[in-house]
Amino acid sequence: MNSHTEPKFIPRQDERVRNKSLTLNILKELENLHEGWMNGEGVALDKNGLIWLAEYFELNYNSELLPLPATFPTLDGHIQFEWTLNNYEVSLEVNLHDKSGDFYCIDVQSKEETIKALDLMNSNDWQKLNELIASFNQQIV
Repeated sequence: MNSHTEPKFIPRQDERVRNKSLTLNILKELENLHEGWMNGEGVALDKNGLIWLAEYFELNYNSELLPLPATFPTLDGHIQFEWTLNNYEVSLEVNLHDKSGDFYCIDVQSKEETIKALDLMNSNDWQKLNELIASFNQQIV
C-alpha cells in the first residue's frame, strides 16, 4: 500500500508579498469604476472606503498563512472577497460605507452554512475572519 502524499505547496515569502500586492492593486484599480460600470448598472465605489479597505486588509489579514481572496466589486457599491477552500465556498461582502462585513460560508457537501457579521474597524473581528478562513482551509484527512 503506497502512502505517498503530495507535499503541500507553500509559496515563498516574496510570492506572498507579490500576491498580497496584487489584491491591494485590484482594490486601487476599482477606484476607476464609474456609475453604471456594468451595462448601465453598478454604483461607483467609495474611493475613501477603498483606501480604508486596502489599509485595513494589509494591516489585519494574515496573508502570511492564509490564501488571498478573489476580489470583485458588487453592483451596490461593495467589495466581495471570495475563497474556495477544500469543500467550502466562502465570501465576505464588505460595506465600504459602514466598514462592516457579512461573512458567509457553505460546505458544498453537507450544505452546512456559517454566517457572521463583522465590524471591520475592529481588529478583533479581523482576527475572527483570519480564524474562520484558517479553520475552513485545513487539509481534509
